[in-house]
This record gives sequence, structure tokens and C-alpha cells, in this order.
Amino acid sequence: MTSMSTFRFSSRPNRAAEIPWREWDADHFQLAAATDRLVLLSIAPAWHPGSDLLDEGSYSDPRLIEALSTSVVPIRVDAEERPDLAARYGRAGEVVVVSLLTPDGEPIAQLVEPAPDDLLAAVERAQARWRDDRVTLEAEIDLERAERLASARPLRTDLTPALLDVALEVADEAPGPAEVERVRLWLYAHRRRADLASERRARAAIQRRVDGGGYDELGGGFHHCFDRGCTVRLAEDQGRWLLALARIAAEDSEAHEWVSRVVEGTVRFVLDELLDATGGFHHSVDDERIFAASTATASRGLLACGVVFDRSDWRSRGRNGVDFLVQRMRAGEAGVYHAWDGVPWGLGILEDQVHAGLAFADAYEFTGEVDYLRHAQTIARLLLRQYQLAEGALADTDAADDGAGLLAEPMIPFRANAKAAELLLRLGHLTHDDRYPAAVYAILGAIAGGLATLDVEDASVVARVTDRLLSIEPEVKVIAFAPPGEVDGVADPLHAEALRLALAAHTVQRLHPEYDSDLIAQLGVPAANAGAVCFVAGEYGPLLRYPDELLPAIERAIASPV
Repeated sequence: MTSMSTFRFSSRPNRAAEIPWREWDADHFQLAAATDRLVLLSIAPAWHPGSDLLDEGSYSDPRLIEALSTSVVPIRVDAEERPDLAARYGRAGEVVVVSLLTPDGEPIAQLVEPAPDDLLAAVERAQARWRDDRVTLEAEIDLERAERLASARPLRTDLTPALLDVALEVADEAPGPAEVERVRLWLYAHRRRADLASERRARAAIQRRVDGGGYDELGGGFHHCFDRGCTVRLAEDQGRWLLALARIAAEDSEAHEWVSRVVEGTVRFVLDELLDATGGFHHSVDDERIFAASTATASRGLLACGVVFDRSDWRSRGRNGVDFLVQRMRAGEAGVYHAWDGVPWGLGILEDQVHAGLAFADAYEFTGEVDYLRHAQTIARLLLRQYQLAEGALADTDAADDGAGLLAEPMIPFRANAKAAELLLRLGHLTHDDRYPAAVYAILGAIAGGLATLDVEDASVVARVTDRLLSIEPEVKVIAFAPPGEVDGVADPLHAEALRLALAAHTVQRLHPEYDSDLIAQLGVPAANAGAVCFVAGEYGPLLRYPDELLPAIERAIASPV
């Protein structure tokens, strides 16, 4: 994967551009090897204030400009353009990290937002060890590599409902402000187990986030971070919170009212400040790049809130975002590109495929247009063909990556794996193809071991998706006799109500006997009349004609599975 963008420097006075920065490329490591120089790798997200401070401080220091220009090979990477590198050499893309590497990409030293004297001293120490004590240094590198590879290997486990209990314990006890995946876990547990305490925790976490500086009361939208007064608002964060808020709003009228102000402010920020004329969403206000994962997640949030709040304009903008992915960022069977700067670029990142696939699945459920389902299925085929490792889990990059430095070592991102499993699980419900749940078992079984030791956000997603797999999950099949996009007096109200149902998890399909005949036959749906049928525990229930029949019918079927 390569980047098409040029280097970005602080807009305030600085001399960082005087350093002869290079892109990440195998040729530059060959240059380091040929000249026996170390590599200095500077990696940071463009939005992070520490990136500007480093440009204005260390990278403007005359001593360092001289040292980095003559004695090392300096490489500069935007963490969001290269999440694969951020995962290996950064710290999840959240801070500014400067690493000193051997010519084959092995880390020697790592510093976070170093001051000039500290960075200069680190460069001099690393060079001295490389020059005078290379044998000892290489032995240390070999040991660290072995430890890194051993710790990166996920732990297998049997999948049981107890994993949800473990994750809830982790979520309840984890320090710090609750991020969105922990909130979604609590909301899931509330519905799955009638756990009122989990709902209270979810609401309290959102309230603290809004009241405690994590939400922009003036301009709308959630802040990405809290350090150094960072108030950046990213498109992906808005989408993730909108998905959680839509879930709460569907509970009842009181919950709907409680979150409406925050939802409206967040949507207003996304549409007024991040929406591009193409239909995609800029990553942030100060960064005009469009990333696939950001646009996919923002689109999903708009679709979900558009349904729950009955806002056709929000649904339209969300669908436009999904269509942007289809029309401008897809590469056929190769999946979706990472970014778009007037042209798409950067294939091979797992996160992009997973989030795009989930957006395609959402668009299918919300519209009934089968092309979206086919796009999601294309992504699923790619995941299992190009990203799946022998143990069943998915690597963070595809097999076609360039492999320079630590890229040669596959990484297994737990959250992306769990979300990929969620996509495959949904496709299983939407197609009744047994290959999908089999793949889900393989992925989750490979990563769910050691759940209690995972990052709380990772543990929350892994446990939630695992519990979905192990639970009875209803499917609502709405039979319409008007094609998608046309008014159907029976099917439309049923479809809208099905999408709004306050359940732990379920899938919804709007099917047409003519346009979806093959899929209807594959699903075994009784499609003689317009209405809705609920598929629960392997059996279809009776035909329903009115929206208020849906939830009672599902609750009866779950309470008395065949």
C-alpha cells in the first residue's frame, strides 16, 4: 500500500520541510542498508496537535535538521494514510511517535513527541550502538522479535455465553471515560438479558461524555480525544456515536427525546462541516481527505438515525455516502480503496473492507436493493480469500502488501476481526448460506481467548458479536409487491417498524417476489401475500400485516423456540 498525498507540515512557522523526508518505501530501506545508516521514522495522525509541535520544535532545531539530513534516512508517515504502519510502529495512531530503526526496519528506540535535546541524544546513542556494539544490539533485536511474535499470537477458546459476562466485568471495572464500543456492549446486554444496570451505565457514560468536554456544544459533534485540550472531531467517531444513540432512541419515547438534541447537533456538524460534494465525508474539518472507513461509518450512523428519527433527509445523505463507496472507491473483487483525493488509492487494509461491508449490509437492509447485498458479499469473499490466516483470524493487511520492515509480520486486530465476524454473521442471516456462520466460528474462536486481558473496546466488540452468534436472533422478511423505491401500503410500514425494533440484534429484508425470486427461494420464505414473516430458531411464523404485530410475534417465538 502506498500514499499519494504530499507531506503535511504545521501551518505555523517551522523548518521541518528542510529535512529531506522520504515516503515509506522498500527502496529507502535499501538505501539505508547500502549506506549503513539507520532509519528515523516519524509517524503521527495529521490532526494530532503534537504533530505540529514536533514540526515547530525538534524538526526546526538546526542541530536536528543537520543530523537528520546527513546521518539517517528520515521517513515521514501520516498514521491515518498508513494504519498498517501505525499499528506496528505507532501507538494505535493516537500519539506522535519517532522511532529509530535498523536498515531492515527493526526498532531500536522509540520516543513520544520528543524535545530537541532528547531526540538528538537518542539519535546519537542509536548510531553509536549500531557502529560500535552491533552484535549485542542485533542479539537484543532478535530476542525482542521473538517476544513480539509470541505475544501477537491470539489465544483460541471455546465460544460460550460466559464470554459476555467476562466482557461486562471488564467494561464495568475499566477506568477512564467509556468509549462507544463499551456503551454499545451495555446497550446490547440490556436488551439481551433485560439488564437494567447495563442500560443505566450506558446512559451515564453518554451523559458524562456530553457534559465532560467530550462533545462540542456549540458546533455539534463528539471530540476524538481529551489530551492537551484536543477538540478535533472525526467523521468516524460521529458515525460510531450516532449508531449507539440510534440504538438508545429506539428504546422508547423518553429515550428518543433524551438523545435527540445530541443527535441533531452531531448530524448537523457532519452534514454542514464534513460532507463533500461527491457524497463522501471528509475525515475532519481541517483534513479534506476522504477515507473509506470514515465515510462508511458516518453513512451508517446517518442511516440508523434517519430511520429512528424518521428523517428522510438523513437517510438520503447516509445512502449517498454508501453510494460514494460503490461508485468511487470500489475496486471490484479487490475490495475498496483506503482513501480518495480526487482519485482512489491504497488497497489492502482490513478496516476499510470491514466498514464498507457493514455499510453495504446496512444499505441493503434499509432499502431492499439487492445490489448492496451483492457488494457486501463481494467484501466477504475477499476477507476469506485474501485476509484469513491459517488459524482462522484475519490479518490487518492483505497478502499483497509490500512487506518492508515489520509489515512482513501479520497482525491480528481484534476489533476489526470481530466486526468482520459481525458482517459475516449478518450475511448468514440474510442468505441462509451456512458458509458464513462457519467462517464466523473460525474467526471468533481464534481471537476470543484471553478476553479479560484485551483492551476494553476490543473485548466489548468480541463479546457482543460472539453472543450474537450463540443466541437466537430473529430475522424479519418483509414481502412487498411494489419494487424497491416505490410506495407499498402494506410493506412500507412493516419495513419501517422492523428497522426500528428495540431488540438486542436482528436483521431485516424487504423482498419482492419478482426481483428477489432466487433469494426468496434460497431463504425458503413463504411469499404468497404481502406482509412480514419472522424467522426465529429455524422456523417461519405466520404472515403479519400490521406493524404492531411484529414485536409480540418475535417475543413469542423467542420465548417458545421450536
